Order: sequence, then structure tokens, then C-alpha cells
Amino acid sequence: MHQRNGGMQRHTGSEPELSFHYNGDSSHGYRQDNEQDKTHLVLGVRGTNKFAAGWQLSGEAELRKGSHDRNITAALMLQRVW
Repeated sequence: MHQRNGGMQRHTGSEPELSFHYNGDSSHGYRQDNEQDKTHLVLGVRGTNKFAAGWQLSGEAELRKGSHDRNITAALMLQRVW
């Protein structure tokens, strides 16, 4: 089993903002912004087990947590190796 701990910092600016207008329509402008967290705590675990001849089971789980959001992922894989 492997364990992963750490932090992640995105370099997106303090409050990323994009202003745009469609080609040929410069009189109407639009704004898109993103206030997601830029710094996350990352915790993960991954493991593999060969439980029978030619069969392998792998799994992983990860948590990315910021002050306003979180992302939880998990995967399980059964493999036949020949």
C-alpha cells in the first residue's frame, strides 16, 4: 500500500476573471470568473494485491480539500494478467 500526502497550489491569480465579447458584437460584453480555492490539502492511498495466479486487484482513493470545496475520488480495478 502506498500513501500520498501533500499540498497543491494552483497559480491562477487571486480572483481569475475573463472578459470577452463575441466576434462582430463588441457592444455586448460578458464576464466569467472563478473563485475556487487555489490551495488544497491532498491525501491519498493506493494499493495492489495479487490474490490468485494471474489475478490482481488495485484500488485508490484521494481527497483534495480546500477552504471552500473538496474533491473525493475513488477507483477499483480488477485485472487478469496472462
